Formats: sequence, structure tokens, C-alpha cells
Amino acid sequence: MATIWPLLQAVLVVMAFHLGGSDANEPVIAPFKFQSRLKVGERGSVLCTIRSGDGPFNFKWLKDGHEFIRPFPGVDVRTTADTSLFIVQSVTLQNNGNYTCIVSNSHGSDSHTTSLVVTMAPAWEKEPTDITVEEGRYIKIECKARGFPKPQIKWENKHGNILNFSDSTFATSENGDLIISNTRASMEGYYTCQAENGVGSNLKKMIYLSVKGKPIIQPFTFPKDVTSGKKITVTCSVASGHPPLEFNWLKNGKRITSSPAMEIRSYGDLSMIVIENANNQSSGNYTCEVSNIVGQDTHTSVLEVKVPPYWIQKPQDMLLPVGENVNIVCEAGGTPLPIITWLYSPDGVVYNTVVPGVKGKSNLILNRIKKQERGQYVCTVSNDVGNSLKKEININVLVPARFEEKFSVETVRRGETASLKCEAIGDLPLEVTWAKDKRNLEIKELDRYERFETTVEKGLTSELMIRSTDRNDGALYTCFAKNDYGLDEKNIKLVIVEVPARPLDVRVQEVWSRSATISWSVPYSGNSPITKFIVQYWQEKENGQRLLEQTIPSSQTSVLLKSLHPGSPYAVTVVAENEVGQGMPSQTIQFVTGEEAPVSPPTDVQVKPKGSSSLLVTWKPPPKELWNGELRGYYIDYKVNSSPTSYLFKTVESSSNDSYEYILSPLMKATRYSVVVKAYNGAGTGPPSEEITVKTLEGDLPLPPPVELVSNSDSAISLKWGKSPSHNIPVTGYTLHYKKKNSGEWNYVHVVASDNNMYTIKDLESGATYQLYLTAVNQFGRGNPSDYLSITTNPKGIGIGLPFYLNLAIVVPVTASVVAFVVVLVVIVIFVKKTKARKALERDLTSLQSGKVVTYAPGSQRYIDMEKARRVSNPEPGTPAAASIASYASIPSRDLELRVDDPRQELKSFLPPQMRDRPLPHPKPSSLKKRGDSHLYDRAD
Repeated sequence: MATIWPLLQAVLVVMAFHLGGSDANEPVIAPFKFQSRLKVGERGSVLCTIRSGDGPFNFKWLKDGHEFIRPFPGVDVRTTADTSLFIVQSVTLQNNGNYTCIVSNSHGSDSHTTSLVVTMAPAWEKEPTDITVEEGRYIKIECKARGFPKPQIKWENKHGNILNFSDSTFATSENGDLIISNTRASMEGYYTCQAENGVGSNLKKMIYLSVKGKPIIQPFTFPKDVTSGKKITVTCSVASGHPPLEFNWLKNGKRITSSPAMEIRSYGDLSMIVIENANNQSSGNYTCEVSNIVGQDTHTSVLEVKVPPYWIQKPQDMLLPVGENVNIVCEAGGTPLPIITWLYSPDGVVYNTVVPGVKGKSNLILNRIKKQERGQYVCTVSNDVGNSLKKEININVLVPARFEEKFSVETVRRGETASLKCEAIGDLPLEVTWAKDKRNLEIKELDRYERFETTVEKGLTSELMIRSTDRNDGALYTCFAKNDYGLDEKNIKLVIVEVPARPLDVRVQEVWSRSATISWSVPYSGNSPITKFIVQYWQEKENGQRLLEQTIPSSQTSVLLKSLHPGSPYAVTVVAENEVGQGMPSQTIQFVTGEEAPVSPPTDVQVKPKGSSSLLVTWKPPPKELWNGELRGYYIDYKVNSSPTSYLFKTVESSSNDSYEYILSPLMKATRYSVVVKAYNGAGTGPPSEEITVKTLEGDLPLPPPVELVSNSDSAISLKWGKSPSHNIPVTGYTLHYKKKNSGEWNYVHVVASDNNMYTIKDLESGATYQLYLTAVNQFGRGNPSDYLSITTNPKGIGIGLPFYLNLAIVVPVTASVVAFVVVLVVIVIFVKKTKARKALERDLTSLQSGKVVTYAPGSQRYIDMEKARRVSNPEPGTPAAASIASYASIPSRDLELRVDDPRQELKSFLPPQMRDRPLPHPKPSSLKKRGDSHLYDRAD
């Protein structure tokens, strides 16, 4: 039938082709298909015919889109001019698929696809078998079948019911295996696996599941309220479990066997234990253990045989010293375990619980037992079975002499009272003694040391008092306490604190112009740590000092003092301080800071003309605080005003004067000069004063006239004077200056110039000393003063009508002539002697070898002091302004033709080549004393 069907298809197609006819050129395939649901082993075929189209044709077969490549096992393809037969000799499951016939000619192609379905009845791939498993185990029973369509697997239980896999008890895998995660004994029985797919007959296989369970013990208990001497029986039986079973008994975890006091009987699925005469040894935890090939089970029950309390360890009386640790054991047995309680009574009447109830064993613990803890202690034992137990003990505490505090430190300030206390504890009688630095301390009457003792509850208190403490009292004091039971000692360190000592070895390490480094050594601290040092320093001034302080940490022993004044003397002292207070300052040391150039010009600089060739320069020193050291002198710089040349300068050495003056000469007549003054010290030159421009006069001032005394009386003095040299400039008048000695104001009288230059001063005080001098005036101003005269008027009533030879006008010139003669005679004698000595020296020099160097001592420097003739600030009426400054004579100054802007030249010394700048004649001193103000002028060559 399978072979005829393709042939019929081909005939029908050919007939349709010839009957219908067609003008189409492309091939058209007539539809075809395989027989439905072929079984494995059957023959399958399909005929692909041309419905229309022009030949020749080309046939090609595909399976599931892949071309067949001949030869192909089991497949035969037979092709004619217009048909192609595809034959499968014996179909298998591998032949399932889609088969396509493709026909093509020169005009095109056509294709048709049909499916081949091969079925297969179920067949066992893994047949289930009987299985035995232990209870509680996981099992998987395999059941696998093949076929097409794929067979479905079903499981039935021993009652013929299909298993419900929604229950967590059973489960199945994708391929049909039965899974039991927790096997139980109730699951034992027959199970059937069935496979079906609608092709052929179903497959079925019945298996037997055998479950072997472990034994399970039926719980048991011992009887309660068992007392000693009774018989006890208990049975251990099994509720389930596969035989054979094995029984074992354990007591308190240890295996036991039958004995005369205990018998074990076992019968298949039960076992019993029999105790003939129960006692306290019978109590314990009894365990029944049952096992088979699958597993085992155990059950434990407690047997408690009640036994009255009995002693294991009785407490005993104790005698011990105070401070010892007490540990007394009270231990008793019994069932149940007895409760042990400790009671205490200091007097044996009233008892208090000191240790609460503890089972079996109780320790009475007293750490460092005290005296008040001695007395009667009772240990009671009870377990509510039989009679209770009780034991009384006595604890006696001995208190030896001792100190709770073994060492202490007492600190007291020097001079205060120290109190050292020792509190001795112990049974009386107690004896306390004292020692100082381990030597016995004897306390005598009227001594600074006193001792007081007081009996207290715990023992004895001894107090040592030390009054008016000093440094020697600082020591280690020991008090010894002694009684019949022991000896102890306590050490007390007495520290006498005081202010620190003076810092030592204070030194100036380095000094600069505005700072200095001071160092010192740490002194004795006074037994109290030094907290800081205080450096006190001040600038030593004539008008008082200002104390400055700088605090330094105790860890530092040096300091840098800053902001000091250059060129100034300073004094420094160091003070140490602790918690007690400040100590005495160290020894004061002095130092002088380095100099710097002055920072201020001279003050009150004034320049006045003194003639046609000289200028008088006056000034005052700069403020002393701006000197920056000791002034060495002054530079007077001068030059012709508006001249491009450099300044010339003169040097004036410094002195203690409050004011200075200097005469610049020789200068050019009627010429303007610019003048500045600068101060200098060892470090350099200070700034110049403001430039002053002054013009020299067009003529010279008159020279001082010679004045002499004519006569004096008790109320008048007569003077006369010669004509003053006037450099061909007539003198227009004179001014006579006079005042009483030590009085403040000068009086003056104007006298018109005449041939008879004489004047009498009247209305004077008798017996008084007067000072006088005379000045001449011309058209250019007032000249320098004459010599000073000091004249004393006669006492009242004397000097009237004296003979001529007693007149001072005669006596003085005669006396002066005699003195002059004597002086000339002495000079001649000295000259003759020196001439002879010089000749002798020349003879000695000729005998000396040439090349010898002879050293001569330098000439001494000469200074001339002179008194002011009158106050500069109070000129006389009618005196020209140019001559308002009093003239003074001076030693010629050095003419230093140097540039003032060269500081190295300012600090050098020079010897001028010749004498220049001759000073005006200086009034020679008479009997008048020198005034306090003096003026220093340039050095003479």
C-alpha cells in the first residue's frame, strides 16, 4: 500500500498535466505528503511530480533545510524525467523532520515541503527496582522510559493512588524519578511506576520500599521522695524500632553492669534496673541507651535518695594577729545538698548572719581581720532531711604594735612650727620612741622639741612638735611603737621649705649696643622647686633709675636683654622664686652697652662776629640720653657761604661743661660764613646742627684797656686806665662793670673817652670785696674785657687822711716793681744754669754712636679756664648786637684743612704745621677765685 500511493500520485499528476495543458514555462509541483504517524520500522515514501512546466527538470531534496548527499543510509531517491520518489526503507525516530522537494528548469524553480512524523511506544530506559533505606534518610528511586512522543511517568502508592507531589513528603524530578527527602517507617510498602505516550501499550513496574527505623525509648522516671534503705525498680522500653535491639545502662555518664547492689535485666525490647537497698551512693543520673543497625536512642532520669546532712570538714577555733587573712571551711554532705550558713556574735548572745546560705561548702573569709571582728562564729548545716548540724568556733585577734601609714612627708616653712604625728595601733600597753636620722632623739626641757602622747581607741598617738624650724631640722624622723605582740616603725620626712638662695655666678656673656646676654647658675632651691627667675636691670642715671624686670622659666639660666640704650651703663641682678616666695637678689653686676653714633645735633648753637677776622661759636651738648655713649668732642664745620668747596672743621674736645664756645679765626673780612656743629663719640659722628650764616665785621673791635687801682676808702674805689689799642679805629667810650662778690647782678657805668681816663665808684659798702673789669667800645661794638680786679674797701673810718706813702696807688706799683726785679734776677740765674747743663749734654751726645734713637716725652696739653665777664643774655645798654657776646681768650686751635664728610678724618689726631688762629688776649687772673664754669679750647702746639 505504501508503494502504490506514490504511483497513484504520479499518475494523477501526469493526467492533470496532459488534460489541462499550460502555456507556463516554469515548473509547478503537485502537493504531496507522507503517511501520517508512521511507526518505527515501517516504510515511508513520497512522490514529487511536476504539475506543469517545460523540461528538462532538475530535482533536489532537503531535510530540515539541509540537502541530502548521496548515498544516505536507509534512504533511496528515484528520479525520472518529471518525477522524483523519496523512500525511507525503515523509519526511525531520527527520520522525524521536514522534507522539501525543489524542482528547477531554465525558466525558474518551485518547491514543496511536507513533514515526516515517526512514533514509538514507551520502552524502559531505567527500570525501577526494590529498595531498602534507613528511616530519616533521603532516597531517589529512578524510573526512566523512552518513546515518541516522550512518555509521561506516573507513580502510584501501595493503595493504588497516584502520589500527590504537592505534598512536601514526595517529589519527582523532570525525568520521573521519585524523591523522598525524609523517609519514615509509615512509608514502607509497594510503589508502581507507569510510563505512557499514546503509542502502543503502557509500561508498568511495581517495587517494594523497605524502611528500617531506629529505636525510640518510651520515657521513664524514678519515684520521688526515696529514702535510704528502700528498693527501687525502673524499666526502659522501646516504643518503636527494628530488632535486634541492644540495651546499655550508664550512671553519671559511666557504663554500669550488674552488681550485688544493683541488678540489670534485659528482655528483647525492654530492660530494667533493680536497686535492692538505696543509699546516698545510689543517687545519680541514670541513662538507658538502645541501638540497632539503623541508629540509637537514649533517655536519662535522675534518682535522688534523700540523706540527712553529715560533716565533711568541721571548722576549728583560731588565734591570729590583726591584719591576717582568715579562711575557715565548713563543708557537709547530704541529699539534697545541705544549706550552710555562718552566724557571728561578738558577745555570744546576739547572732547575725555574716555569710548567706551556700550549698555543700561555705568559706568564712575575713580579709585583713580587724580587732573588732573577733568573737564567736557558728556554722549551721540543714537540708530538711533528718537533724541539722551546728558547729561553734572562737576567733581571737591579737593586735601587735603597728602603723597603718609607714611613710609620710611633712612640709613646713622655715621659722614656723612643725607637727609630726604617729598614730600607733595595738593592744595596750604601747611604748613610742622617736629618732632623727636613725639616731635616738632626746627631748630635753626648754628645748625647741616637745612630745605629746594621747591614748585613743585604737592605741596611742604621739606628736613631736618642733618650734622655730630652721634648715638643720629637715631630716628623716622615725617613731618606734612596741607592745607585747610586736614592733613597728614609721618614717616621716620633714622638709623645711624656704625661699631660694641668691643665684650664683651671674655673668655678662655678650654685650651689644642695644642688647646683652646674662647667664647664671641655679642656686639652692629651698627644698621647693624654683618656679621662675626674675631678671631685674636698670640704667644707671644721675637723675634716678627705672627698674625693669623680665621673667624667665626655671628651666632657663640665661636671658637676652633687649631694647637697651647704646653706650649706657646698666646694672643687673637675678632673683629666684619658688612657691614660698622670692629669694634675695644676686650680686649686682654692671656692664656698659656698646656705643652708637649720637642721634641728635648740639643744641642752642649761636654764631656771633667777634671782629673782622673771627666768629664766636657757642653751643650746648645734645640731650644726654641721645649721646649713645660718651661724647669725645665736637666738630665745627665752616666755609664761605655759597662756596662749592668742602667744609673746613675744627675739633673741640668734650668736657663736663654745660656750654661751649669757640672763636673761629683768621677769617676773611666782611665775609659771610656758614657754620654747623656736630658731636662725635667713639662710634661715629652725629647729625649736624642747622646751618647758621654769619658775616664777619668790616673792622676790628677795641682791645682790652689796662686798668689799675688808684686808691680806695671805706666807701669808694678810684680806678684809672690807659688808652685801648684801637687798630686806628677811635674808641668812643668805656664801660666800667662792678659788683659785690658773690652777688648776682653786675652794675655798669658808661664813661666817655677822654685824655684823663679815671673814675671813682662811690657809695660802696665798707669792708666788702668788689669785682671790677673794663670794656672799650668803638663803632663796631664792644671789645673784650680787661683783667679782673678784686678790691676790698676799708673798714668804716679807715683810709681817710692817710700819708701818701701808705696810699695804695703808691704802695702797689712800688711793690710790683720790687717783685718784678726779683723775678728777673731768678730767671737769669736759672738761664745760666741751664746753659751750662746744655753744653754738658752736647758733649755727651757727641760720644754716642750714630743711629741711636732718642725718645722724647710729648708736651703736655694746656687748658685755660676763664670766667665769663658778663651775662650773655643781658647786654649793656647801647652795646651793638654784634658785640653782645663776651670775648674770651683761647689757646690757638688746630687748623685742619679736611673735608668734613670723611668720618675717618674726623677721628684722627693731627699736628698742625704752624700756629694759626691766635686767640684774643686772655684776662690774667688776679686775686679773684676761679668761677665754676670753664671753657675748653683747642690744643696748643
